[in-house]
Amino acid sequence: MYKKILRYRLNFKPSLLFLIIPVLIIFIFISKSFDQYSENGESKDQELENNLITIKDFLFNQFNSVATKVEIKARNGDNIQRILYDQKISPTEVNNVLNALRREYNVGTLRNDQKVYLVVKREKNGNFVSRLTVNIDNITTVHVFLNKDNVYETKRVTKILTKKNHLVETTIDRGIYRTAKQSGIENSIVAQFARLYGFEVDFQRDLKKNDKIKIFYERYLDDDGVSQKTGNIIYSEITNVEKNIILYRYEYPNGSIAYFTPEGKSIEKSLM
Repeated sequence: MYKKILRYRLNFKPSLLFLIIPVLIIFIFISKSFDQYSENGESKDQELENNLITIKDFLFNQFNSVATKVEIKARNGDNIQRILYDQKISPTEVNNVLNALRREYNVGTLRNDQKVYLVVKREKNGNFVSRLTVNIDNITTVHVFLNKDNVYETKRVTKILTKKNHLVETTIDRGIYRTAKQSGIENSIVAQFARLYGFEVDFQRDLKKNDKIKIFYERYLDDDGVSQKTGNIIYSEITNVEKNIILYRYEYPNGSIAYFTPEGKSIEKSLM
């Protein structure tokens, strides 16, 4: 079962203070107009009466409508259908939401810790999904929402990322992997680094405390300057008392990748 990590209710009643005043003005105006038309025997009496009924229904619906925001962190085996049913959404409504979601996302089992956001409108005649948001990954999000015609629409939003090269220089303290993590080097870059030097260095035996590593690699940042994914290692270096190994990345015209030492020796690794 999924874990709810945030839940709170949004009651729209306080916000109606700004709405009631103009509505009352309209109500008074229509009432006076209604009385005037009645005195003059005009044929618009029924239309005015219908307008009053519409305003009354609108106010009733607003005062009796409560929206609940739910943020869910999924666990292995969870799915959107189960989450919606747990929110007391009717089978018909669940089916409508899932059909809309399928336009942009393959509805199935959610990943562990994958986040789902819901806005559920709870009304007298049942619960309705006002908005559903699924984080596909840290870059892409899919939104399902009701449009003005009460029909579900789907929108996929992908963050625009900017590539920026990043340099990390650090000294090994308690092993290469722990040092890399403490230095903020992403796991994907550590994996690339290990593949590059796998034939040259035994990380357990050859690297010791106070040895140095340097990695110059690609990062992709969002509008807030947060790294969302990594690219290729452009330059890397390992320095200890016995050796100094430097590697440069080179891309051939056909797209294949190779890494070379300053002397031109190729490291037979393909990171395509």
